[in-house]
Amino acid sequence: MPVTIWGGTTGATGATGSIGPAGATGPAGVTGPSGNTGITGPTGATGATGSVGATGPGGYTLVVGHANTSLLKNSTYVTGGAFDFAALTVFNDRPSRQTIAPASGQIKSIQVNSAVAGTLAGSSNDNFTMLVKNITQNTSQNFVTNYGLSSGNLTSASRLDNYTLNTPLNVNAGDKIQIQIITPNWTTEPTGVYQKFTIYIE
Repeated sequence: MPVTIWGGTTGATGATGSIGPAGATGPAGVTGPSGNTGITGPTGATGATGSVGATGPGGYTLVVGHANTSLLKNSTYVTGGAFDFAALTVFNDRPSRQTIAPASGQIKSIQVNSAVAGTLAGSSNDNFTMLVKNITQNTSQNFVTNYGLSSGNLTSASRLDNYTLNTPLNVNAGDKIQIQIITPNWTTEPTGVYQKFTIYIE
């Protein structure tokens, strides 16, 4: 049977449809190469010099001492001047015995090297009261030492102790410094007593 083809003109173009929704975000791309290093900035100005710190312990020292064969119990003696074990003694009649501070500062601590020869009554009776005095300024600070030795001699029975003053003692260069000692209430007095004091000026 023959087919009949109907011919006609093309119709007008229809309107554009609305934009569809955005698609999902794709994966991140590979990291790009690093950029070139920037140029170094100019050097900053030098800062101001800080203040000078305080002198540490032992900035200056005075060393005094005594070596005696007879120190009576409950007696007061003084010692001062450069230490000489072979010759220096203590005196209870020379309050002018003294040494000179080499610099200004504060006496905060004192080291005491002690020794005895003979027999002591025991640790309860061997406390020495020490007084470090600034004769020029008429000031002082005291501390107590304890031998803790029942017997011995000047070479084998000795001890080294460090003491911190409760209140520092101010000193100026040239001040006259003295150590005053008050002996213990010995029941049996030793035949020899030796002490060396290292006074620290900070």
